[in-house]
Amino acid sequence: MSLSDLKRAGTALAAGLIVFGAPACVQLLPEQEPSTIFRLAPSVPEPGSVSAAAGQVILIERPQAPRALAGNRIATERGDGQLAYIAHATWISPAPDLVQELVLDTFDRELEGYAAARPADGVQSRYRLRTELRHFEAVYDQGGNRAPLAEVVLRARLVDEETRELLAVTTVRGEARAGANRQGEIVDAMGEAARAAAGELAAWAQTVLGEDA
Repeated sequence: MSLSDLKRAGTALAAGLIVFGAPACVQLLPEQEPSTIFRLAPSVPEPGSVSAAAGQVILIERPQAPRALAGNRIATERGDGQLAYIAHATWISPAPDLVQELVLDTFDRELEGYAAARPADGVQSRYRLRTELRHFEAVYDQGGNRAPLAEVVLRARLVDEETRELLAVTTVRGEARAGANRQGEIVDAMGEAARAAAGELAAWAQTVLGEDA
């Protein structure tokens, strides 16, 4: 083989490597559409508005949740019982954490004579609230192109830690229709539904604790 033939072969080999290598780079560095991150936007108590008698603390456990609702993706249901997730949108924290924070804020604001705390706070308390997150999704009950209905359902148990007595059990529900079939409107409806459920839960706990006093 002559020198010119070797040069032509080398050039062809180099061209082949460049063509092969370019797609490989694209595969290693794919373009991804960024996700929008949403807060649940709870109603936060005004500073200094919470006061509680000594020892009147209620512990709010992190809600248990099925795996499909335990993450930070925003769930929807198309009316057939199957869950899907809104593309490119997530909660700022896993849904059970958001609900725990909302219940804490709501109890602090609305449960007269008690202060809410997490078990991790390490404070002594006679009462403990245990919850299960049964529903936390936007339901397309009027079709896939219509504004969905946000639905939040919590099953709750109030326990007396001193006597190990189960004081009461309830299920609370909050619902709110989204203003439109858009991410922001759906998230606003989810927040409204969650606040309604938390408010109902606080009213129920106030009644049960009043009877137990």
